[in-house]
Formats: sequence, C-alpha cells, structure tokens
Amino acid sequence: MPTNKAHFHLEFDAKDLQEQSDCDSDNRIKSKSQEIAGLRFFLYVYEWEAEVLAYIDIENWQSFLIWKESAYQLKVTADGETCFTTGDGRASNGGAEQIYSFGHVLSGHVVVDCEFKIRRMNIFKIVEFQPNLADVMVELNKEKFFLSKTLLSTHSPVFAAMFNSNSFIEGQTQMCHLQDVDCQAFYLLLHRFYGLPLDYKDLHYEVKKILKLAHRFQFDVVMSEIEDYLIESCECQTQQWLEYADTYQLARLRSHIISNMGLEELCYLHRDILREHGAIIKAFTAETVEAMLTRIVELQGFFHMY
Repeated sequence: MPTNKAHFHLEFDAKDLQEQSDCDSDNRIKSKSQEIAGLRFFLYVYEWEAEVLAYIDIENWQSFLIWKESAYQLKVTADGETCFTTGDGRASNGGAEQIYSFGHVLSGHVVVDCEFKIRRMNIFKIVEFQPNLADVMVELNKEKFFLSKTLLSTHSPVFAAMFNSNSFIEGQTQMCHLQDVDCQAFYLLLHRFYGLPLDYKDLHYEVKKILKLAHRFQFDVVMSEIEDYLIESCECQTQQWLEYADTYQLARLRSHIISNMGLEELCYLHRDILREHGAIIKAFTAETVEAMLTRIVELQGFFHMY
C-alpha cells in the first residue's frame, strides 16, 4: 500500500552551494527520491540571490495535473548548531513546492532533515491515454496531452467549437495542434479545466502568461480569478497592469488601478496617449481613456476645493 509520508536527509558543506543562475541551470543539492502516494518526491536546496531555498519536487511532474495539501517539519543545522526549524501545512499545484527560505547563505557543514506528509492529493495523468478520462489529444511544441473533451469544452467556447464541429479538422480527428502557446502556462491552466485550484500568489511570475491563454480560450472563470488576485495584490497598481487590464477587458482591475493613480501620473499618461509617443506605445481603448479622463477631472476638482 503506498505510503503518504517520507523522510528526506541532506548533508553538504555550505561552500558547495552554488547560485542557481537561471531556470535552465541545475546547481541544486538533491536528496534521494522517496515514493509517496505512488509518486517519486525529492528534496533539494540551492542558493538564489544570496538566499538559500529548500524545495520539495516531484519527478516527471509535467506528466500529471496535481493538487496536494501537505505538511512538513524541517530542521537545519550548521556545524551541529540548529539554524532553522519550522513546520507548516499548505496546498500547491504541479511540481516544486517551496517549504522554506533560510534567508541568508549558510556556512560550515550543513544537515537538512525534512519530514514530509501528503494529507490530500488529486492526480490526473495527461501524457498517456487514459480510458474513460481522455478522448482528445492536444499537442503543443513537442508535448502531447491526452485530455477530456467535455472538460475543455465546458470551460472554453474555443475548444467547444474545435472539437464538437465537423467543420473543423479538430472535430474530425479529435486532435489539435496549438501554436504560439507557452507550455508551462498551458499546463497550469489545465488545472482549472480539471477543477483543481491554482494559487496565483505562488504563480505570480506566470500570471501574465496564464491570463493571456485564458483570454485566448475564453476561459472566463480564470480571467475573473486572476482579476481578483491582481486587485488584491499591491503590485497591480502599476501602469504595466493597466495595459493588461485594458487589453483583456478587465474592467474592475482597470477601475481599481486608475482610482489609485495620482493626478500627475494620470496627466502624464493621458498626454502620452494623445501624443502617441513616450512611455505608452500601444493605444488604449476608448473606455480606458474615458475612465482616465473622468478620474483626472475628479482629482482636479478635489484639489481646486483646497
């Protein structure tokens, strides 16, 4: 019977830690893999921007849609002295799950012990045909995903039109090849097609790509979820996100950003739009320009009162 927990152990000299320079490099110190709930998990540690991070990862995680709720106890010693000890429980998707940041570079002989337990987990294997679970194939780049037409069509009018009409080659073959699609973002978006939650806070650097795909496939639920996340995020009050709110018709986000912009910033932005040069290259929609102008008038009226 598959176990739902494992113990990970790492020993290394701190001087052997190397900076993880980019996503393609692999300077991680990695534990032996352990089987949990039928999957192979491992712990790895690496340095990133003068900070030491510990992660739990899953071998071949791209083969599955995964949601898991986990608990862990982590203890770190350096030259026999306890540096960190912590425990937590959280949910996450996909593969890597950050369990702790040590905050600074360690020194000496380092020992890391981690008790890791899966409390709940849902898994869908998507790289092999699963009878009764998959009836269409979606190909992008060199990846092939075997998916449920019903789930894709329920959430996306685009997929519904593709697979449910003989007018399209996809409807005739029950296969489609997607071009100009970011594989990682599509993999994450698939979780929502299958009813698995996404924590956009953990996926902040992927949010723009996920939003772009959700708009392309008309997945309104995800667009609304991302809009809610950005409204709550302190980073959304920027000119950069205003462009996204305008492009993807996120009216609530647009209103939120504009209402938090100052008069001087709005005036400069509005001027650049009218002149069609400067910081803003693309033209905003008429609705966004009107909302900006309305806010400018409101602020000017407010300042004239004092």
